Amino acid sequence: MIKKAVEYFVILLCSVLVIVNILQVLLRYVFGTSLVCSEELSRYTMIWMAFLAAGLLGLDNGHSKITLIMKIKFWKIPYTIVELISSFMLVIIIIAGIKISVQSWSQPLPTLPISAGVAYLALPLGMIILLIAVIRQAISRGKDHK
Repeated sequence: MIKKAVEYFVILLCSVLVIVNILQVLLRYVFGTSLVCSEELSRYTMIWMAFLAAGLLGLDNGHSKITLIMKIKFWKIPYTIVELISSFMLVIIIIAGIKISVQSWSQPLPTLPISAGVAYLALPLGMIILLIAVIRQAISRGKDHK
């Protein structure tokens, strides 16, 4: 259910990005004016899309693994170690993203009526989705080995 909601939100963000950029081009070249907020809106829309889509890709097991390292004969790194390292790194990124978002919450964006903290929330939210995906994959891999 959460996956579907995030998918629809990413589709909405993509639609907003396309519409804003088409509108910006039309206004600039046809009417000789432009939208004040188009650059900033496009930037933060793309950031939100990228981080949420990264989480979705993880839920679909679509991220490339470190297969080269894992296939080297003398290393034999089990998936569990890779998943633990990935989880540890994701937790660090989530904590850092939350800190940055909280620190910039009172800072308004120049052309949009939202705070910079809202814009920066994309990082921890996307990484939380990715962490959920890593944990789900570890659990399903554990069930397969039993």
